Amino acid sequence: MKKMILASAAAMLVASPAFAANSATDQFQINAQIPETCTMQNVNDVNLGALNISTTAGNGALLLSSDATLNTNQFWVSCNKQNQMTLSGPATLQGSRAFQAGVDDAGFTDKLNYRVEALNYFTSGSQPSFSSANGAENQTSRGPVHRQVRLAAKVLSSENTLRPLAGNYTGTVTVTVQTAL
Repeated sequence: MKKMILASAAAMLVASPAFAANSATDQFQINAQIPETCTMQNVNDVNLGALNISTTAGNGALLLSSDATLNTNQFWVSCNKQNQMTLSGPATLQGSRAFQAGVDDAGFTDKLNYRVEALNYFTSGSQPSFSSANGAENQTSRGPVHRQVRLAAKVLSSENTLRPLAGNYTGTVTVTVQTAL
């Protein structure tokens, strides 16, 4: 009998389950990435129309007599990281009729100097710009942006001292917004 009790007790010890804990804890991380991105809505063309020239005979005849300025449409600029707006374009607006040396009197030109500047890319202060005289200016970066921006296109009489030939003048300005390094 003793052998049976001992065998029974031994079997109970071997078969008894280990005591389970009241709880268990583990951790895990959730990771996600947002790619850096800049987007920009289409910018409409600007037509400054017929520029004013002096039609009074004399020394100042046919010179630009006033400035012309027109803004683009408002367009969305959105970047989710430090970014920079760059404006670039041709050195001048090119006339549809080329100046012909030896045929046209000196003092005429087939080129117009111009300026383009952002009006509200930055909250305040100097804005990105491009001009015939100085090229690209204030191309500094800024923090993330999501706003409607306008550009101003200008032809200033003080920067155009030659007589422009009759015709259409054109130039293509490129607006680039990209994440900054």
